[in-house]
Amino acid sequence: MANRVTDPEVKAIKKVTIDTTPFIDAANLIVSDINSKCNKSFDEARLTQIELFLSAHFVSAFKASVSSEKFENAANTYQVGSNSLSGVMSDKNGQLANMLSEGCLAEFDKSPATVDFL
Repeated sequence: MANRVTDPEVKAIKKVTIDTTPFIDAANLIVSDINSKCNKSFDEARLTQIELFLSAHFVSAFKASVSSEKFENAANTYQVGSNSLSGVMSDKNGQLANMLSEGCLAEFDKSPATVDFL
């Protein structure tokens, strides 16, 4: 399925200069299966919004942001995500995507990953 959102749309939320297409692609894979995996029937407009904010969340998780600055001595403190919450709940974009998915994305975070060996 084609992505529901575009690079400029994600950049309107997340002010970055990097290409956000890989994050949109990842969000699209998750959102494309959300109705069947969560036993929901979200319409395309809601799926688009979930994909938009989940894409912005993935950009946030990848790109370090300044959490504090000092003018004299030029000290910066960088952080990725949040120290108090994890997964989709670690930033405001993920929290919004989760809210739009009625909590489904946070449930994905609780699911253990499995690896099958042949």
